[in-house]
Amino acid sequence: MKNLGYILSAIGGVILLVSFVYDSAPEGTYNIGLLQEQMMIFSFGALLLLIGAVVGAVGYAISRMEDAGLLPPPGMRVRPTGSAARKR
Repeated sequence: MKNLGYILSAIGGVILLVSFVYDSAPEGTYNIGLLQEQMMIFSFGALLLLIGAVVGAVGYAISRMEDAGLLPPPGMRVRPTGSAARKR
């Protein structure tokens, strides 16, 4: 999950860089349609960067909790104990 977050953040960063070098005035006058397209590319890149940061942070937190023993390792089934086991 951490790696997916890093990949999404990297793609978002590249898209942000593309939006900064996007030419919205090809003939010397600003084109409103191209400016809007540049803004949409920028917004998409920023959204991917933000989503990647959140996914990476959640993946990092989950791996830290697994290392500390607060969560079971992946693939391990946990049986309910206490009142949850008695209800069955």
